[in-house]
Amino acid sequence: MLITVYKKQVDDKIVIVIVWVDDLIIASDSMQLMEEFKESMKTQFKMKDLGRITFFLGMDFKQSKGEIKMNQKRFILKILERFGMIDCKPRLTPCEQRLEFVW
Repeated sequence: MLITVYKKQVDDKIVIVIVWVDDLIIASDSMQLMEEFKESMKTQFKMKDLGRITFFLGMDFKQSKGEIKMNQKRFILKILERFGMIDCKPRLTPCEQRLEFVW
């Protein structure tokens, strides 16, 4: 799986584009910069804006002010079902809960 990440900085504003096959995630700290980028892309490609991200590459996303929460519950349940382990006993993960990623 090859995921490509592009970054463009204009003064103190930034837009980040994540590309996987024909899917894009566009994120920015400036709505104006993000809209300008989307409009320029639409002049070259047929695009459809699906709004805020809710699902991408097996991950569910939930956004609120100041945070983005991601989980893979749907993907994990699919794998457990596929291998007949849906009734297995859960175990604690070795990863710290509520881990914060710093950008």
